[in-house]
Amino acid sequence: MALQFLEGFDHFTTAQASRKWTTVVGNGAIVSPGRFSSGQAWQFDNVGTTSYIEKTLTARNTFVVGFAFQVAYGDASAPFLRFIDSSTEQIDLRVTSTAGFQFTRNGTPLATSADNVIAFGYYNYIELKIFIDNSTGYVQLRVNGTEVINEPALDTQNSANSTADRIRLQPFSNSGSYDMRFDDMYVFDSTGTFNNNFVGECRVETHFPSANGALVEFTPTGAGTNYQCVDETTSNDDTDYTLANTVGARDVYTVAPYTFVGNIYGVQLSVTHRKDDVGNRSVAPLARVSSTLYEGTTDTCLSQYKMSSKIWEKNPDTAAQWSVAEVNAAQFGLIIKA
Repeated sequence: MALQFLEGFDHFTTAQASRKWTTVVGNGAIVSPGRFSSGQAWQFDNVGTTSYIEKTLTARNTFVVGFAFQVAYGDASAPFLRFIDSSTEQIDLRVTSTAGFQFTRNGTPLATSADNVIAFGYYNYIELKIFIDNSTGYVQLRVNGTEVINEPALDTQNSANSTADRIRLQPFSNSGSYDMRFDDMYVFDSTGTFNNNFVGECRVETHFPSANGALVEFTPTGAGTNYQCVDETTSNDDTDYTLANTVGARDVYTVAPYTFVGNIYGVQLSVTHRKDDVGNRSVAPLARVSSTLYEGTTDTCLSQYKMSSKIWEKNPDTAAQWSVAEVNAAQFGLIIKA
């Protein structure tokens, strides 16, 4: 898989961030609205203590990452994005006080852009590509579609491994009105023939259940129909939910239709779940495409809520890139596996 992660920050609260991100530390927060005056974004601003969010990824030597980024000013004394191998930083990205960018290898400068390539106080779309190696590493950076850094033949490896297995977002410091925000993020690696290079400015558009689908095998609790139990933009947990205790039980839903014109680089399904009694229980994300069911990876349920996700880069029924009509016709939900 080349597409490892998608994030629009639109379907969870600040307190629920650790259900999707591997590690959440300190005082970052969900804010509304996000980019384009809709949805939500993640903000760091005058956090007062060490703060970051981190996502564990499949270890790779090459990553391509795009995201919308807003900040009030620059401070190159600390990074805002890090690529980490276990606990050792490989490469990071910083914003200079002169509105430029700088890559470093754990603090050792590797490449610096010209000044005035970012508009402070506005969302800019950032795309970067890195390759981790002791001698043939490279860093590339595009800002709003314009290449501002392209440096080959670098030592970009700081640990014993030529890979990173997590990405971290963080503020410059513990204090200051920097109003740093992130939205509409994708993370690719270089495997495969699809989603392995820059794709240009993107938007992560989050849609929610809008009607029951072809399989309705859970019991609605707290609302009239199954989809109404799970249609909230952020989970209301025990207020209303669907319930089942039979292995193989399935619930799928249609989602509110997409109306945009453009390319779809992947569909990510995220489901929130927990068990309410002792015993082993597991679930898997489920898609119904052209009447065929496709399952994600089985995940263990815990007594507290957690989130499981599955990415289909291409339509699993055709093995071709998704069309808007195909996504709109698909149904999404989950299945009890054990």
